[in-house]
Amino acid sequence: MLNFNIFNTNQTSKHIFFDMGHVLVRPAISTLLWQIGPKNILNYIFYYRRPVYRKFVQQKLFAYINYCSNLPTHDSLKFDGEYVPNFLYLWITGQKNSSELLDYLKNHPAQESFFDSVAERDLILASLNILNPEINVDMHQAMPGMINLLKKCAQKYPGHVYILSNWDESCMLLKAKFPEIFAAVPETNIIFSHDVHCAKPEHTFFDLITKRFGIASADCILIDDMPENIASFQAWGGCGILHKDFKNTRAKLFKLLNEKRSNL
Repeated sequence: MLNFNIFNTNQTSKHIFFDMGHVLVRPAISTLLWQIGPKNILNYIFYYRRPVYRKFVQQKLFAYINYCSNLPTHDSLKFDGEYVPNFLYLWITGQKNSSELLDYLKNHPAQESFFDSVAERDLILASLNILNPEINVDMHQAMPGMINLLKKCAQKYPGHVYILSNWDESCMLLKAKFPEIFAAVPETNIIFSHDVHCAKPEHTFFDLITKRFGIASADCILIDDMPENIASFQAWGGCGILHKDFKNTRAKLFKLLNEKRSNL
C-alpha cells in the first residue's frame, strides 16, 4: 500500500502538472510489435540477417516522413532523443489528422526510391499503424503508482493539479479508456497539444498556463519524462521533475511541496 502521509498540509500555492505518456500511461511493447506485424519483422530479419531495433525503426520512419514532406525536422520537439518531423508536429498539434497523415505517407510515390528493399518498406510503413487513433490508445496501459499519486495530489490540493501533454486527436479516446485519470482533475485543467495547436517544449505552450489560470511560472511543477521538456520548463521559470521511476518522482515532489511555508 502506498504511503502518502508525508503530505502534511491541505494548502499549497504550488500547481502540479502531470504529463501523460510514460508518466501516467505507457505503450505496451508487445502490442506495438503486434501492430508492426510479426511477418514484417521476420521478413526484415531474414533479408538483412540482423535484428530489428526500435531505435532503427523510429529513425528510418522519421527520415521517410521528412523525405516525403520535403520538410526538415522540428527545431525543438523531440521523441526519444530524436527531433520529430514537422509533419508529425502538425499531427500532434491538431493541424493534420491521422487519416491525412496515413493516406499521404502510405501512398506516397517516394517509397519506391526511399527504401532499400521491400522488406524494409513493409516494416517501416507498417509502423505507421501507431498513428491510427484507436491503435495508439489501445496499445497504452496504465501506470498505477503514478495515477495514485495524481489522485492523491488532486485530493489534497483541489484545483492545483493538471494534465499537460503532447497528444494527438486520440486524446478523446484516451479519456474514455482511462476515466479514473481524467475524473481526478477538472476538465478545465486538462491541456492537450492537439487542442491548443502548440506543444512542449515550446514556451508558447507553457505561456498558456499563466494566461489561462492566472498563476506564476515559479509556482508551477512539471512532472515529465522528456529531458528537453524539463529543461525548457525550467528556463521558462517553472520547476521540473524528470520522471524515471515512481519512487524517485514521488520523493522529489514531496520535497518540493514541503518547502518552508515562506516559499509556498
